[in-house]
Amino acid sequence: MYPYVIRCNDHSVMVEVDGLAHADRYVLKAFRAVALKSAYCCHCQACQVECPTGALVTHEQVRVGDDCLACGLCLDLHGEAYLTAKSLATSEGGLGMNSAEKQSLPSYQTFGLQEGWLAEFFRSPQDWVSRNSLGNRQFDAMLLWLKHAELVTSGSSKRSLAVTALGERLAKRGAGDVVTWAVIWANLARNSTPVQWYLTAVPWGAVMTKAEWVAKMGETHSQSETTRRNAMTALFGLLTKTPLGHGLGLGEEVEPGKRTGGALYKRGWHDPEPVAILYALYRYAERTGRYELTVRELYEGADEGPYTLFGVRRETLEGILRGLSARGDGLIRVNIVLDLDNIFLDHTCKAVEVLDLA
Repeated sequence: MYPYVIRCNDHSVMVEVDGLAHADRYVLKAFRAVALKSAYCCHCQACQVECPTGALVTHEQVRVGDDCLACGLCLDLHGEAYLTAKSLATSEGGLGMNSAEKQSLPSYQTFGLQEGWLAEFFRSPQDWVSRNSLGNRQFDAMLLWLKHAELVTSGSSKRSLAVTALGERLAKRGAGDVVTWAVIWANLARNSTPVQWYLTAVPWGAVMTKAEWVAKMGETHSQSETTRRNAMTALFGLLTKTPLGHGLGLGEEVEPGKRTGGALYKRGWHDPEPVAILYALYRYAERTGRYELTVRELYEGADEGPYTLFGVRRETLEGILRGLSARGDGLIRVNIVLDLDNIFLDHTCKAVEVLDLA
């Protein structure tokens, strides 16, 4: 069914398989697993244990006997094609922060990202370093926000700024597009400790003041009260000076204009943009390494996804998913009926590409 040709060179082996262009995603997944196992096999014999007939022998050399049932059990070891993947894998997207960075609590110089600042950056990203209206501390804060939003590379500095492919795409949408802010929020959820804390520690529907945030953060973060207050001041500014707070309902001011910082209502996004939902799903899939999801898992403690990020109601999400699936472009397919709530994404597509296709 899938004829192949093997070519051996001096330092490599090339395998050409015919017919994969018309194969379904299950076949493609199986071939990918075989390729990964061939490249990284360390003869740990874990897959040999999974073989129900004993046809597979991996000690020193890999041999497959005539008893092989082609059941595929050796291709799936606890969600990975090979155990070495556990030590080599990194999530698509994200800055790849180490444990120390994840425990740190950046203050962003107490400045939150502002809509006007982003608009200025988008007008000419390459010239922004030398042509901007920000003070020194504001610039440092803005540069860190841009890194955590994945709009510029993590190695960018005042001397050298490298805009990412995502940054270029969002610049075309502009700072006035709610999808731009939804994407930024999704990325901050993975890279910004204050945003991560807010999403996990403050429940949807809660009304809290900045002072209450600072106190609550002390329950899980050992930094000084001043450090926590500075970080929360930046987060408060992010929510109140961009569409994230009121437009997306992630932190609406209950007492707008109050000098000491009034309370914020974590309402949730009641009318989300479908493309933002699709982006959030692909980010979650890239993080987990799974492109077959369920609606249920998104509402049962998922660290990302449409509910965790935006507080989208389940019935609203299901309606959006059905609409996206009905377009038939292959980006998403759902089976939501009775007790079924399955979501199938295209594993060959990346989250950033969804913004072009959707």
